[in-house]
Amino acid sequence: MKFDAAGMQFGDAPTDYIYYKSSVESLNQALGGGIRGGLLVQLLADPGHGKTTLALDFIAQAQQTAKIIDVTVGKTSRPINALFVDLERTFDPAYAEAIGVDLTKLVVYKPQIVEQALPQIEDMLRRGLQVVVFDSVPAMVTKDEFEKEITDPERMAGSAGLLTRWLRRLVGVVDSAQALFIFVNQYRANISPMARTMKKPYGPYSLRYSAGVIIELVRLKTEDDLITIQATVTKSKQGVTGNRTEYQMRQGKGLAADLDLLTLALEAGIVKKAGSWYEYNGIKAQGLSSAATTFDLAEIRTKVLEGDAHV
Repeated sequence: MKFDAAGMQFGDAPTDYIYYKSSVESLNQALGGGIRGGLLVQLLADPGHGKTTLALDFIAQAQQTAKIIDVTVGKTSRPINALFVDLERTFDPAYAEAIGVDLTKLVVYKPQIVEQALPQIEDMLRRGLQVVVFDSVPAMVTKDEFEKEITDPERMAGSAGLLTRWLRRLVGVVDSAQALFIFVNQYRANISPMARTMKKPYGPYSLRYSAGVIIELVRLKTEDDLITIQATVTKSKQGVTGNRTEYQMRQGKGLAADLDLLTLALEAGIVKKAGSWYEYNGIKAQGLSSAATTFDLAEIRTKVLEGDAHV
């Protein structure tokens, strides 16, 4: 048998990893600098807790540097660098654009059945695509389910079994592309009499096993137009598991990255606070939102990132 070195490299061979970041720096820090390219990611939360918003934010940031491939839809060919698999049929282009997604370089894919989607996603990854959001695991419909009558008995674990088989292939494909692949998922009731918790994620356990990063989101409160989200990194193959942070979302506008940045600057002593007043470089503003429109955020961001690099 002839020796075949395909897929091999020496252990000390340097690897130049890509790190995909959100616009929220505190989350990037909790992740250890962002999400390393080539890892499957699971965003997990109850409905309405900001999963899709965070996924779109990752797309918007990744599009600034992700590889371009040409895709033909109908008779139109266009360079794109991100794919949003909209199994839930809820993609809102106006909202995505408000978050910062470049719609001209995005393909929104709405397959009838998941078997139709999986080969297409794999093909685009093999051609160099680096950004995929799969929204969502609970919305997967298999060919068997689609073709059945509504009164026919349900086939147990149909979509779960299909996803398990696909994940075995997908791990290697995503790694080779150094891609950001996000599964959006949510909880369902855990009816097992031996269950330790009242709820568990949709889909097979293999999804948790295959994911390199799992971020669980909880909506804590809503004040005026600001929604506070708690993010916990419950699994990480690239850093510390258990890191947690809080950030805010503006209703209809996406993540409040400016408020998060000022909070980090305050913790680092870059911005000073006395009562409701904030001060930076001799300039004062009342309230965090006012400070965000008054202070030089680009300069503050540079100082925050320099400080993080020295930790």
